[in-house]
Amino acid sequence: MTATDAKLFQSPFRAGIQLFDHQLTPLRKALALPRANLFIADDVGLGKTIEAGLIAQELLLRQRVEFMLIACPASVCLQWRDEMQKRFGLHFEIMNRAFIMRRRQERGFGVNPWSTHTRFIVSHPLLRRPGFRDPLLQHIGDRARKSLLILDEAHVAAPAAASRYAVDSKITEVVRDIAPRFENR
Repeated sequence: MTATDAKLFQSPFRAGIQLFDHQLTPLRKALALPRANLFIADDVGLGKTIEAGLIAQELLLRQRVEFMLIACPASVCLQWRDEMQKRFGLHFEIMNRAFIMRRRQERGFGVNPWSTHTRFIVSHPLLRRPGFRDPLLQHIGDRARKSLLILDEAHVAAPAAASRYAVDSKITEVVRDIAPRFENR
C-alpha cells in the first residue's frame, strides 16, 4: 500500500532515528514529484543528512532508485557512510584509490569500479578528477534510470557571479555535467 500512496511512509519506521515533524516535509515533497528534485536548506543541526537519508531509503523501498551517489566534502565522507549504515541500514562504498585498487585486484584491471556496487560516496575533490569522473559518466550514460544524486554542501557548486571576470569553479562544471544525468536529485 505504501508503495503506491505518496502520503504513507515506510522509511521513518525503518530508520534508527528520533524523528522531528520538520524532517518529514522534504520526504513528503519528494514523493509528490514524479522525480525527486529538492534543495534542502535547513539551518545547521536540524537534520539535513537525516532528511536526505529518509528520502533515499523511501525511494529505495518503493523501487524508484537503484543507483545512489553522495558527493560531499572529503572531511565528511566517513560520517556520511557511518550515518547511512547506522541510521538507515544502507551500505555505501567510499569511492577512492583504495576502493579502485581492491576492485581491480578482485575483477581485473579493465573493470569500471562504478559498475561494481550500487551505492557510493565520493568526495568533491575526487569527483573533479577525470580518472574518477569519466568512468562514472561512462557507467551512468546520458540518463541513469532509477538513480539518485545527493550533493552535500551544494553551495560549493553554485555558479559564479554574473560579473565580467567571474569564472565557474571546477566542481560547478562537474555538477552541471553530472546532475542532469540522474533521475532524482
